[in-house]
Amino acid sequence: MIARGRRRRTWEYLFAATGSVLLLAIAAFAAVSLAALKDTAFKQSEENLRQFAHAVTRILDTEPRLLDPQELQRFCENIGQEQDFRVTYILPDGTVLADSGAKPAILENHASRPEVASALAGTERAAIRMSHSVGKPMVYFALPYKGNALRLAVTVDYIDTASRQIAAVLVAAALAILIVALGVSMLASRSIIVPVAALEKAAHRFADGSLDLRIDATRFPRELAELADTLTAMAASLDEKMRALDRQNRETGAILSGMNDALIVLGPDGRVARANRAACELFSLNSNAARGMPLIQAVRSVDVVDFVARAREDGSETTVELKAPSETKSLLVRLSRADEGGSEILVFSDITQLKKLERIRKDFVANVSHELKTPITSIQGFIETLKDGAIVDPRAARRFLDIMDGQTS
Repeated sequence: MIARGRRRRTWEYLFAATGSVLLLAIAAFAAVSLAALKDTAFKQSEENLRQFAHAVTRILDTEPRLLDPQELQRFCENIGQEQDFRVTYILPDGTVLADSGAKPAILENHASRPEVASALAGTERAAIRMSHSVGKPMVYFALPYKGNALRLAVTVDYIDTASRQIAAVLVAAALAILIVALGVSMLASRSIIVPVAALEKAAHRFADGSLDLRIDATRFPRELAELADTLTAMAASLDEKMRALDRQNRETGAILSGMNDALIVLGPDGRVARANRAACELFSLNSNAARGMPLIQAVRSVDVVDFVARAREDGSETTVELKAPSETKSLLVRLSRADEGGSEILVFSDITQLKKLERIRKDFVANVSHELKTPITSIQGFIETLKDGAIVDPRAARRFLDIMDGQTS
């Protein structure tokens, strides 16, 4: 069994993956939303400044008194207090004539400001940057007015404050969505986790030999149901094959047990893999203890081991006559290879009786030959005597024929 450490379960992977994807999606959504909110706020601020700047120019056109620098300063300060805007009136050389946020005398020249330079050149322009005099980021809008420049500005503190508030709301909403989504994910993952756990349990049962188990996949997703049906069909097929193999093994065992010849099957390692009843009786073995035993230990015969070694070198089927370990029996030993994997079959046939019958036959033939040799020799002598002339003597011929007849009776 393969050793393994602590491995995460499927629901842990699903939980981690779902949580990570949701967190990334919510973070991306929040970032895009805040960026879009800020961009919209800046554009809206710019548009508000544009409209108010044009409104201020119309007031300047209708109020000649505002041409006086002091009146213009008071006018800018009033607008700044009422509308929370900073209003700056700048001469063509960049000198600040009036400003709602500070005394013009203490302000530096504004000719280098991008929006001011553009307005003095006759073009409206907006800009977002840090204010040198206020020390805060601001949205600026400047437009040309009678050769001068009128600039309005508003701080973006409210945008940052609103962004932080919205970010807090988004974080709270994101956490709520995340918790709900993870709960839904856990419920949804059960449709995968439960069937997978059932398949794992069934696989262990199959491995333990319970091949008759059938998996109920009625509530499984289609893919897992197909897998369950495949496992069930595989188990049924394997069960059928195992039963057939078991029947075949029993039949083979019955055949081997009924054999009069002793049979030993050697595995690829040269050890005894199987021995039938006749082999156990011949070599005084226990069938269970014999399994895995070295051949020399099983048969207790160097001649058999040498014969097997020679047969392996020849690479062909070989037959030899040997004496049994008890030296009281003669054996005809045959070696053959059962398959290409190296298994070998040794068959020991008891030919003791055949040897005894062969000796009896030889003795019988020798005795018969000896018994037949004397009368035949005698008959041959009488035949030669008759040929030499005794046949013309009726009495002698008759006596010789009677003797010959007696020899053949």
